[in-house]
Amino acid sequence: MGVSISRMISAESTAMNEDVPINKAFDVLFAERKSPMRTRAFLKNRIQMMTDDQLTQALLNGDVQSPAELKEVAQRLAKEDPQGTFNRLEALQLRIYGMENSYTFGDALLQTWADADAVAVMNRLKKMKRGGAQQDWSLRFSGYWAMIDPAAAARNFNDLIYLRNMQVQGDMAFTTHRYAEEIVKSWKQKDEDAMRDYVGNLPAGGERDAFENAVKKLDELKR
Repeated sequence: MGVSISRMISAESTAMNEDVPINKAFDVLFAERKSPMRTRAFLKNRIQMMTDDQLTQALLNGDVQSPAELKEVAQRLAKEDPQGTFNRLEALQLRIYGMENSYTFGDALLQTWADADAVAVMNRLKKMKRGGAQQDWSLRFSGYWAMIDPAAAARNFNDLIYLRNMQVQGDMAFTTHRYAEEIVKSWKQKDEDAMRDYVGNLPAGGERDAFENAVKKLDELKR
C-alpha cells in the first residue's frame, strides 16, 4: 500500500494485458498512479482481497482517499468487524482528508450497519462520549433510519431525540418536532394508515404532541 488507492492507470498500462497475472496487475496499478475509469474494477478487487487488518492499516496510513474506494472499504469493515471498526472510528476518520471524503466514509459505515441491525448502531452511539461527535453521527444515523424504517425509528423516538441533541437537560422541542416531521413524512410514503394508527395510539404527552403536529403540517400541505 505504498501509494494512494485514489490513483488509477492509463490505457497503455501493462496491467491491461490479459497475460499479466492479476496480482502482478495490481502491483503495476499501484506503481503507475495514473487513470482511466475502467480500471477501477482492479482496485475494487484488490480491496476485496485484503484482510480487515490490511484495510484498517491502509486507512490509518492515509492510503485510501478517493470516494469510491473509501465507500468500498467502509462497507467491508462495517460488515466484517462492526464493533472493532466502531471502536477505531475516530482514529480512522482522522486519516481521511477532506469533509466530503470523511462523510462518504462515515455514511457508508452507518448505512451498512443500519441495514443490518439499526438498534445495535443506536446502542453503540449511546456509549459514545457526550458531545459534537456523538450528535453528528446520531443525526446522520437517525435520518437514515427514518428513511428506511420510519416505524422502527418512531418506536425508538425518545432515545434518538436524546442522541440528536447535545444538551443533557433543557428544551428539546426544536429537535423533537423536527425529527417527528422526518419520520412522519417518510412513513406516510410507505404506509400512511400505519403511521396514523401509531400516532393516534400514542399516550398523551410531548411525543404525541410532536407527532400530531408533524401530521398536521403534512395534511396542511395537501390543501
